[in-house]
Amino acid sequence: VRICDVTLRKRLIEFSDTSLGQLTANQLGDNEFDLESYGAAADPPSFLRNRRADEAERRLLMDPEGEGSRQRREGEIRALKMPALRRRLLALGEPTDGRKPELLARLLELECPETELQLPEGGE
Repeated sequence: VRICDVTLRKRLIEFSDTSLGQLTANQLGDNEFDLESYGAAADPPSFLRNRRADEAERRLLMDPEGEGSRQRREGEIRALKMPALRRRLLALGEPTDGRKPELLARLLELECPETELQLPEGGE
């Protein structure tokens, strides 16, 4: 398998953020080390993201109307300009201070709670 150094660094940083990433080399090499005892806490973020994407795809196949509707709402929210985004948050009684990525995340959390926020690099 070939991967570029950027991907490798990203995966190593993600691994360091997991509970397993806090263990020493001796602890990892210990014969009594039990990976099962860590459960989902041992899963790297990239693995969890893929599982969520699989689950979303499964829901779409099981209930295409409901999932399609949620995706349309999410797309409409992501397309909002700042003034409209602030108006929607004000109507919900939420604070409107911050940059677009924070406001977008707040509104998506309120109106589409199953959505995982994925913004392009650089914010807006």
